[in-house]
Amino acid sequence: MTHRPAPNALGATGFSLLEVIIAITILSIGLLGMGTTMLYGVRSVTIADLASERAAARQAGIEGLRAMPYDSLTVGQDSLGIFALTWSPLVTTSASTLMRVITVGPGSVAGPDGLSLSGQVADTFDFLVLRP
Repeated sequence: MTHRPAPNALGATGFSLLEVIIAITILSIGLLGMGTTMLYGVRSVTIADLASERAAARQAGIEGLRAMPYDSLTVGQDSLGIFALTWSPLVTTSASTLMRVITVGPGSVAGPDGLSLSGQVADTFDFLVLRP
């Protein structure tokens, strides 16, 4: 036994124009929400990727400084990928040297809409190098 829809007053079956418009409106709202979520996800991944690259560049710079002879720790600079690193000794004692490393390059800054990307962000990191 097959089910057949009842004809309307004019004898036609199917969806009315109002039902189609409502369905398209609901579908459009859902797709716009998905698009916004997708853009937010792409922005978050980009910011996280830059943060990882920045941390890797800073770590490589610090490892390079740690590999230098203790008595040759002076002011210097280097370029690692898209990041520029500068370093300088802050405090030197007979047993240790406090070094400051500044990383400059693209990164994220806090804004009114949360984190946003910026072309030149400076990041400062201090670490202690002990005399061997």
